[in-house]
Amino acid sequence: YFRAQKYRDAFIRLKPEAEKGQPDAEYAVGYMYYYGQGVVEDRKKAWHWITKAARANQPDAVEAAAILAQPKNLSGPKYEIKTNEID
Repeated sequence: YFRAQKYRDAFIRLKPEAEKGQPDAEYAVGYMYYYGQGVVEDRKKAWHWITKAARANQPDAVEAAAILAQPKNLSGPKYEIKTNEID
């Protein structure tokens, strides 16, 4: 669903997997929150899921987290990767 850009269906299927700690699902959910694909755009939730996946060494998430950590990419102050963030 995600690759076919059926984002709402993908989000419904991937969110439970992300909540179970599956890194690819965490990254995909973060991506959808960041871009507002299939869900209302929410940069804070995007940051949460992407950094969670990055801490599990999901390659796309590691790269995205490095980009998002730059102040211009998230509204508000610069975010830091934390090991104990909870949604």
